[in-house]
Order: sequence, then structure tokens, then C-alpha cells
Amino acid sequence: MRVKNFLLPVFAALLLSACKKEPVVTKIRSEVLNVEPGTEIKLTYLSDAIGYENREPISTVTTDSLGHFQMETTIDKPGYYSLSGVYVRLYLKPGFDFTIRGDYKNRETELAFEGNGAAYQQTMLHLDKSMFVPFRDLVMREPAAFEDTLKFIFDQATHLLDSVQQQINDDLFVNSQKAFLQAKKSEWYTYYSNYYKYYTGKEPEYTPDSLKTYWSVFEQHATAGMLHPDYRNTVNTYYRDLNYVASKVYRKSNEVEQIPDSVLIQLEKEVLSKISNSDLRELAFASYVKEYVSFSGIDNLGDRFDWFKSNFPKSAYTPRLQQAYDKWLKLAKGNVAPNYEGLSPDSLKRSLADYKGKVVYVDVWATWCGPCRAEFPNSKILKNEYRDEEDLVFMYVSIDSDKSAWKKYLTNDPEFAGEHLFVEGAWNSEICKTYNIMAIPRYLLIDKDGKIADSNAPRPSSGDVIRNAINALL
Repeated sequence: MRVKNFLLPVFAALLLSACKKEPVVTKIRSEVLNVEPGTEIKLTYLSDAIGYENREPISTVTTDSLGHFQMETTIDKPGYYSLSGVYVRLYLKPGFDFTIRGDYKNRETELAFEGNGAAYQQTMLHLDKSMFVPFRDLVMREPAAFEDTLKFIFDQATHLLDSVQQQINDDLFVNSQKAFLQAKKSEWYTYYSNYYKYYTGKEPEYTPDSLKTYWSVFEQHATAGMLHPDYRNTVNTYYRDLNYVASKVYRKSNEVEQIPDSVLIQLEKEVLSKISNSDLRELAFASYVKEYVSFSGIDNLGDRFDWFKSNFPKSAYTPRLQQAYDKWLKLAKGNVAPNYEGLSPDSLKRSLADYKGKVVYVDVWATWCGPCRAEFPNSKILKNEYRDEEDLVFMYVSIDSDKSAWKKYLTNDPEFAGEHLFVEGAWNSEICKTYNIMAIPRYLLIDKDGKIADSNAPRPSSGDVIRNAINALL
């Protein structure tokens, strides 16, 4: 009996070790040519993204002396991932083991994949190629030709997916790709009317009714589509379109031009309730709040975020929305303005702190940014009006990646006066990170005490709005 009692713990230990499941390793090797040695390669999960957000990578490696790398990681479930360094999107499942080959500098040469999981990656490459059409060329076509072109493109893409379905035999992957096709079609129809007018200068003969014809089936693909990052991105476009229609109806029925914020927020909630799929509804409002906070800050957010948290109390999106929200709290009015440094055109180091004691109106821009340049005539008028005001500084901060382009622009426009700074890092520069700058132009107002007056200040073209804001600080 004693022997039996002694053996029981042994059998239990053996049983536990036998039942313990070893993690399945996914392996990715790259032999892509012309990738710089020492490049950091990041693998990032995309299938739970809220719009275009920067997520923490799940795995990171560095390329060797040949610019090659091998990455081994464990993933819990199938999904889409981005791979920086070679800039390719992947579909991964536990246990995939493949090699990527190609030439990074010769983008006309397609990447090639070999090994377990290669067929998935090749399918996505072929699908992207079959759908490629210059956007400007597409939206400048007359309505009938536009619709015929889209039908041809998506019939071709659908045929490609049908042809590989037997080879891949993975409904989750294939259906997510078909959902992506539907989302992309709906999105292109949505863009057509405005871009046709923008490029041709005239209204189209008729506007294809994308909201009814194509958005109407968008929700039918939600279950499969929520896995695909492009479908997820289009959810925000879908929700904004529904909001646009609702606000248009409200303005017409109430004979008003502007809708009060409180009414607008209520309309958004009513529109959201009409989305039948609960997961889609949750992502739609999370994406909407994320985009609003990221680009516009929190001053006019209203109760949108609080309403989201109360209506989706267990949402996995909440911590990420809270993180974006908290970043803007640091930029609230009255907080000390985070300092940043840059170089003047004559290569002298300057910082925001150098101008403490003066009101600083900061314009963050780049030479390649059309909307930035479009504001300069109004900026020059504004600066000229305050030319005798010694306590006001107009600071222009360039986030160009090409310093020579910045210097050339200033040389070619000698009337573009003010304090000019060039910051290193472009979108990763100190000013972009600390002030949550995700789009330009962006304007800041700093008071004489070096504190934030407005971290998302009015544009020079806003007329009395910006003048009143400046005058209040002088």
C-alpha cells in the first residue's frame, strides 16, 4: 500500500507533463536583397486595430550583416500582421514556417514566398496586383465607366479568391479577403463624387448611390471582415458616412447651417444604434472616438468617450482609447508647454524655452504639405498685422525629412519671415511625439509664462477666431 501511495505523485507528475501543450512556433525568414544591415524588424498584430494606430510589436529582431533575418515567435490565433523593414503585410497561423525573397530597392520585382504558409502571402500579393489602378485615373472616369471599371476589378479579384480556395482550404482567410473586397468597393464608391469634382472641376452626370447599393451589404460581411485590418479601417468610413447623411437630413428639416454639438453627439448615438452587428457597432464608435481624440484633441469631445465606456463596459478598446485621451490631458490649457529643439536656417540651435516671456504662435508644417502652404498667405497677413508687437513670436517648425528642401523653400520665399526651425525625425520628431501631431498643418498657442494656451489652435485663415485668441494673451 505504501508503494502505491508513493507512485501516485509520480503518475500525477507524468500526467501533467504529458498534458502540457508546447507552444507552436511560427518562423519567418527573410533573404530580401538590399535591406540595410542592423535594421530593426518589427512584427505587429493588426487584426484588433482601431483605425491606423501604432501598436507595440509582438516580436522584434535585427537584420544581420547581409540584411537578412530570422524571426521565431508564438502566436495564439490566425490573423494579419505587418512586418516592418521589408514593409509587407502577412497572414499568419501558428506553425507557419516560410522564407521571403526579393529585392527591397526594386519594388517592381514581386516578393516571393516559400514554405508552409507561402500560399497565403502569395494570394494577397496577387490580389493587390489585380486591384491596382491609379486612383486619379479611376475617379476621373464618367460614372458608367467608373462602375464598369470597378465591376471588372472586383470580379477579377473574386475569381482569384475562388480559384485559390481549394488550394488553401481556409474559409476564415478567404472570407476575410472577400469582406475586404466589399469594404474597398464601398469605400471607392464613397470617394467617387468628391474626387471626380476635385480633379475635373465639374459635377458627375450622376452619383452612384454607394450608401444604399454597397454599404447595405457591408454589415453582412462583419463576422469575417473584422479580422481584416482594411475592413476594420473602413468601418470608420462607413460610420462617418451614416453620420453625414443623418446630419444632412437634420440641417434640411430644421433649416439650419450649423448643428449644436449636443445635438450632433445625440445624432451620432442614434446612427450607431442602427448598426445591427454589436462588434461592428463597438468598433465603429471606438474608431470614431480614437480618430477624434488623435486629430482634434479632447476639448470638444463632449461625453463621447464616457458614453462609450458606459455602453461597452468590457471593451478591449477602452485601455487604448484611455491612453490616447491621457496624452491630451498633458496638453490641457495651463499646463507647462513641453520643450522642443530645432535648428534655425543658419544652423543655430533654438528651443521653445528660448522664447519664454513672449506669446508664441507655432505653425508645424512641411514643404510637401499642400494645406500647410495654402495657409501661408493668411499667415503673412496675420504676421504683418502684428509686426509692431514685440511680445508675439510667429514660429514655423518644419518636420520635413529633407532639410535641403526646407532651406530651398525659405530661400525661394524671402517674404516668409518669422522664427523658422527644422526638427530632426519628421513624424518621429520630439515635437510630433510630445504634442500628439498626427496631421499637419497643426498650430499651438503658448502664453508668456511658457504654458499651453491652446494645443490645437485655430488656423491663420480662421479670421477673428485666431486674432481674438492671440489678443487675449498679449
